[in-house]
Amino acid sequence: KTKYRCWDAKKKQADQRLAITVQRAFRGHLGRKVAKLRVMQRVEHDSANALVNSCALQISRVWRGHRGRMVSKYIRKEMADFLLALREEEARDEEEEYAAMQSLLRWK
Repeated sequence: KTKYRCWDAKKKQADQRLAITVQRAFRGHLGRKVAKLRVMQRVEHDSANALVNSCALQISRVWRGHRGRMVSKYIRKEMADFLLALREEEARDEEEEYAAMQSLLRWK
């Protein structure tokens, strides 16, 4: 009986060690599988983020270009209006000066 009990206890201990080893291997397998899935999810997330960022960058570039063209158009118009007003004023001054000279020449 004692030999049987001793053998039975050793067998149970060996079975427990074997079960622990199998469980450890299986848990390691599951952990690696989950880690691989998380890496894949992160890669997908990063690639989606890169796509969104590149689209946002393109939209931003287009908007800045449009806005810059509108601002330069406004500035060109303002400059043209300023130059036109300046030329008109110079023309008026020249006409007044010419008229004054003509009136002086008539009196002589």
